[in-house]
Formats: sequence, C-alpha cells, structure tokens
Amino acid sequence: MEKKRSLTVTDGSIYMDIRTIIVALIFAVVSIAGCSQKPKPEKTILAPVCCSSLETIPFYQIANPEFKQRFEIAPDISPVFEFESGVSTFQAVRLPEHVGTIDFRVGSVLENQVFFPYFLVLDEEFSVLQKVAASRENIRYGTIRKSVYVDTQFELDTNPYNLGSARYVVMYTKPSEIGLFTSFKSAETLRSDEQGYAPPIAADPTLPHGYYGTLQVEITPKTFGNVTNQQLKEKEARTAEKTTSQATSNNVSPVVVAPVVVDEPATALPAKSKPSSQMLQESEDFYNQLITTFVNEGEVDKALKLVEEAEKAGSKSARDAFIEAVKNK
Repeated sequence: MEKKRSLTVTDGSIYMDIRTIIVALIFAVVSIAGCSQKPKPEKTILAPVCCSSLETIPFYQIANPEFKQRFEIAPDISPVFEFESGVSTFQAVRLPEHVGTIDFRVGSVLENQVFFPYFLVLDEEFSVLQKVAASRENIRYGTIRKSVYVDTQFELDTNPYNLGSARYVVMYTKPSEIGLFTSFKSAETLRSDEQGYAPPIAADPTLPHGYYGTLQVEITPKTFGNVTNQQLKEKEARTAEKTTSQATSNNVSPVVVAPVVVDEPATALPAKSKPSSQMLQESEDFYNQLITTFVNEGEVDKALKLVEEAEKAGSKSARDAFIEAVKNK
C-alpha cells in the first residue's frame, strides 16, 4: 500500500509540472503574438503644399553654433512641400554663420511613429549641395533610456566667406517610407545584453514610419577657420550683386523663421519685433493662415507666439491677421 501511495504522489507531481509548462507556453505564445502585431502610422492626410520653391519655404534661424532643440512635426502646424520624391511635411533651418565647420546631428525620436528623415543641404543660392539619408541601423539609445533615436550625423562647412558653403538644411521624409517600420531594442533586451542574460521572450518594439514625429537637432562647432581679405572682398561683391538683382526683379530675401509652437502663456500681443528681412507674400499667407486657425481653435497663446515669430521674420500683416481673427471669432 505504501508503494502505491508513492506512485500516486509522483504521478500528481508530474501532472502539475506538465500543466504549469503548458500554461507558460500558452502565455508566451499569446505575448509574442500580441507584440508582433505592427502598429499603423498616425494621420497621413497632409495639408496643402505651402510654397512653390525651396527659396520660399519657411526657415528657422539658428544663430549660435552651439545649438540643441527639438522640433515637433505635427498635423495642421508643420508646412508641406513637394520634393522630388513626393509631398512631405518638413522642418527647415538656416545654419549659423560659423567660420569653420560644424557637426550637424539629428535624432528622430522613436515614439508612437517614426519620422524617418532625409536631408537637403543648400547653399546661399538654395542650390542643393548634398543629399543625406538616415539609416535604420543607426539607433541611438539615451543614457537614461527615456528616448531612443534614429541617429544621423554629418559635417558641414558653414563659413559664409567660402563660396558654396552650407547655409540651409531641409529635413523631410519620403512617401515611400510610409508603411515601412523600424525596430529597436527594448529596455529589457538592453538589460539582458549588458548582464549577459538570455533575451526576453517578448519581441522588441517595432514602429511605423509616418509624416509626423519629433526631431532633435544638435549643432556643435568642429573646426574654426580664417578669413582672408580676398574672401571678404568676394563676399561683399556677391552681396552687392545679389542686392542689385533682387531690387531689379522686385524680390526680397527669402530667409524667414519657421513657426515653433511652445506652451508659454501669453495674455497680450507682444511688442513688435525688429524684422530680419522682408517676408515673401507666400510666407505671409502661410503664417496668417496658421494664426487664424489657432485663434479659431482657441489656441490664443500659440497664435500670439506665431505673431512674434512672423514679425521677427519680416511679416507686416501677422498682427493684423491676429486682430481680425479675434474680431471674427
């Protein structure tokens, strides 16, 4: 009888072990299946194209060669342009006039979706000097693992006295990227790699590419150059020639400041800012439309900020557009 009872206990233990293994396997399969479902990109309906040429798109002026800032590319805020590869939202910057070279680094934040960036580097005449594309292999993990980026880094000559130096960078994506995905290591996988453990059962995150996202732009000076008297004379001659050409064709400088949305409260119209140049009519219309939209949606603080940014860029009608929108609301 004692032997029979021993067999019964053993059989029960085996039965419990098998049941536990089966439950664990079912849980693992369900977890993996759930994680393997790829999310879809957010809103893909784009606003109308803002501008007719690269010369007329809005640029954000970067004055300091030491620079770090995040730019939100978002629906109904970010401008849209038709590039050679197709229509896309974009963020464009005017580079600082640093006598030397800079390190230009952009991290596209991996959050709900990925704005997979491509870059156009332009000279002062808005001619394309260089085309750069991001790589899915270059993933940068933040030190505290709060942000993960698709990382792109390249060197630019920004010396304004050098003919053909970089003056502008346009960051955009391609329609062909929409529907593609980027995968990256989860915090659990990183921890397993560091400690030499087996990888976790759950699959690493996979995010879709879309037209919206966050770009972190970092600029640091890399080298410092010299300016010769000959370079000074040549730059003065180019500037004089450009001014004469603009006056003849009734054109003005196309450099403007791109709208940057912030959350700082404002209760009254800001004092008029000294304009850096006169704004083109296409850019005036773009700003005025955004200001009116924000007022109509009750985003008065954002509208006021755009008024200030537009006037710095040379707008003469942004303030009137704001007042008119408030009256008509």
